[in-house]
Amino acid sequence: IWWGHRIPAYHCERCSYITVAKEHPGKCKGCGSSHITQDPDVLDTWFSSWLWPLSTLGWPEKTADLKAFYPTTFLSTAPEILFFWVARMIMAGLYFEDQIPFSEVYLHATVCDWEGRKMSKSLGNGIDPLEVVAEYGADSLRFSVLYLAPIGQRIRLAKENFEMGSRFANKIWNAAKFILMNAQEGAGTGLDKTRFNDWDKWILMELDAAILKIRDYLDTFRFSEAANELYHFIWSKFCDWYLEVSKGRIYSKDGQEKKAVMGVLLHVMDHALRLLHPIMPFITEEIWQKLPGRVGESIMLADFPQAGEWGFEEAREHIALLQDVIYHVRNIRGDAGITPDKKVSLIFSAEESLNRIIEKYSKEIQALAKVEEIEFKKVHEKPEKTMSAVGSGFEIFVKLDGMQDLERTRSKLENPEFRDKAPEAIVAKEREKLSDCQQKMAKLEELLKELI
Repeated sequence: IWWGHRIPAYHCERCSYITVAKEHPGKCKGCGSSHITQDPDVLDTWFSSWLWPLSTLGWPEKTADLKAFYPTTFLSTAPEILFFWVARMIMAGLYFEDQIPFSEVYLHATVCDWEGRKMSKSLGNGIDPLEVVAEYGADSLRFSVLYLAPIGQRIRLAKENFEMGSRFANKIWNAAKFILMNAQEGAGTGLDKTRFNDWDKWILMELDAAILKIRDYLDTFRFSEAANELYHFIWSKFCDWYLEVSKGRIYSKDGQEKKAVMGVLLHVMDHALRLLHPIMPFITEEIWQKLPGRVGESIMLADFPQAGEWGFEEAREHIALLQDVIYHVRNIRGDAGITPDKKVSLIFSAEESLNRIIEKYSKEIQALAKVEEIEFKKVHEKPEKTMSAVGSGFEIFVKLDGMQDLERTRSKLENPEFRDKAPEAIVAKEREKLSDCQQKMAKLEELLKELI
């Protein structure tokens, strides 16, 4: 050890006696010789470190800084030095000043390499943050680490992990670009409650729920959970759902309708940026400066969002049901290998109260899940050539028209007249089509077996 408190022991060159004293004794206590030398070594790191809250403020002198700033309130550190450092600082504070040095301790995650080893210079397995900033950006680095690092846990980190933060930043940037591009001149964040539809009410309720969670997470140092909540709200709820369903109103010829939806979009974007700012300060400041109707010189000085009291619970429940139906239809389409350009027919089986809600949103389901027709009827036995999914209070059945395609193709190829008279290229194409259908059929039959 090269730095620390020097050992207060003095070696006599004449009689080898060791004198221990707080200050230089001047002469050997054994023989009285003045030829004494202080031990060149220092005490270990923790001897110096346990005095850190005190010595940085001028202790043992009763300085003004010590009086003003001791004890402090908060310490952030790693869990593996809880005993070596944190406990000893508390011991020192109680022993020398009769006060603990801090009231709250945040044990952050320990970042390891991809093999689970602690990052160190000797292993050469560290990640240079400057390289990460140069490649992905500072915001991506900050967000990725917080997102992946639950309080007090060990995480494995590779450079590729920062791509997630970069993609999130791009998502935010593109959403903001689209909103600002369509914002009318003079538009602010004003909300026209008289023109709210259920989607507007839903996103405002979801925003309030996110605000309450994030404020709680930040107050209790659960930064990873705050980052996860922000990611889910901005990416999934705001961008993938609300922004997508709002495009019809944005492009509407009805100027008042466009103004209403833009007011909600700008309101939610403004609040989302302020919620995200402590984690991603640079991109949030850049976008916030471009928002029409913003209040204040900088997002750093803007108020942190407070939850409102909208009371749109019914709209929130209805949209949740709608999303559940769309989610299940999309899953079935994916499992069945139904191409995005092909529409499907759907049977919706539920109580009449749910039927009325789904009928109200049938156009959204048809557009967002590529559904051609929705049939409402109570089904007690699974219809043939369908795949089903069970949601909250309902069951859906998607008709698999691909089975009919298989039968038509097989019938055509089994017809001798077609095989003999059709050009070889067409026959080959039909054989390829049959093979493709058979592969899809095999997959569907396996899925159906699991569902029966």
